[in-house]
Amino acid sequence: MDKQTEIYDKWRIIGMLEGLIFKNQVKLANAYEHMAKILLADAEKEIRFYNDDIDTIGFPVLRRYFGLNLGIELTNELVEDILKELHKYQTSDFYTEGKLKLNLIFDSGLDMEAILLKVFCEDIYGQ
Repeated sequence: MDKQTEIYDKWRIIGMLEGLIFKNQVKLANAYEHMAKILLADAEKEIRFYNDDIDTIGFPVLRRYFGLNLGIELTNELVEDILKELHKYQTSDFYTEGKLKLNLIFDSGLDMEAILLKVFCEDIYGQ
């Protein structure tokens, strides 16, 4: 099995590519793989650029962005830009204040992080 097939199968098996045609699944699998490599390499550093929160939310943001813009090229640079924007967003007052407000309003099982990520995608990418 070649490397491309291994990458595709890894992300398909865990369900991260569902709902896309094959061509787009392959693009997204490669983008996920690049994002995973960045985050894993970052986790091994003493001084991390991406905080722990980003590790879990970069993938859904990439999926949402790509799902709304299927015609775009998922370059390594785009993946890196998404992570950088997420990092800036999660260290912003808007994110911190929004998270505090939502925690006060919703003291239940509502996914506050998902709400903030939706706002992030709309603010940064217009979708």
